[in-house]
Amino acid sequence: MEADNSILLAIDFQTRLTPAIDNADAVIANAARLLKGAATLGAPALFTEQYPKGLGHTVEPLSPFANDIFVKTSFDATRAPGFLDRLPPG
Repeated sequence: MEADNSILLAIDFQTRLTPAIDNADAVIANAARLLKGAATLGAPALFTEQYPKGLGHTVEPLSPFANDIFVKTSFDATRAPGFLDRLPPG
């Protein structure tokens, strides 16, 4: 695995969705740990937000890592404009 052909995808870690996640605090802490590791290794991270007008934006503990956010209205992230263009080749 190499940083230039890897990517970390954080899907829908949003304020209105995380209360439905079992043990959400631990899940968010683990996601933050993965995001810090990816940043250290130079691997990019992409985020998706499902209908942020209604479901809120990325939760605060992860928002410092959320530079590349794809807004979607479908559960299929690949339909978000520009998403597929950001994936590494391979």
